[in-house]
Amino acid sequence: MRNKKEYLALAVSILLIRFLLLGIGLSEPWAQELKTSVQIVDNGVKVGVSVLVDLIALLGLFVTKGRAFALVAPLFVIGLLLGLTKEAIFYVGHNIEMATVVASFLLAYQIWFVVVLLWLRQPMALFLLPRLAWSALEVLGMVEQLDVLRREKAGKSTEPLSAFSPLIK
Repeated sequence: MRNKKEYLALAVSILLIRFLLLGIGLSEPWAQELKTSVQIVDNGVKVGVSVLVDLIALLGLFVTKGRAFALVAPLFVIGLLLGLTKEAIFYVGHNIEMATVVASFLLAYQIWFVVVLLWLRQPMALFLLPRLAWSALEVLGMVEQLDVLRREKAGKSTEPLSAFSPLIK
């Protein structure tokens, strides 16, 4: 694919599937029972923020021109596919451990992608910063949820422990 319209159509399609998975997954009782102190917002706001940060990132892809687009577009689509994989594993497969691994890899990939874009002096890097911050919060929440599940198995307190806990209460 070398056409800008084809890449944008593919990116939008992946995002629509991801948002569908996110919306359906968050409405399940399984997802509503998850306990974390990082989860400051309710599920509706979580979907809205995810849509917003991904649309900002998509806007960054849209403003990229020329040869830079030929380099950036496939890397951007790879990031979207990793995000879709994470949503499918987490919300459809209910596998928090594997979803945390994929989300951590996605976060590392996004950090690398932003560094490459900054090195190439592409303004798209600025469009990816909100998405990077949101991914970091998601990873923190997933790691904390794993901690809660481990403490439940051990018969200890299931109150979420986090560096954010004193700020939220």
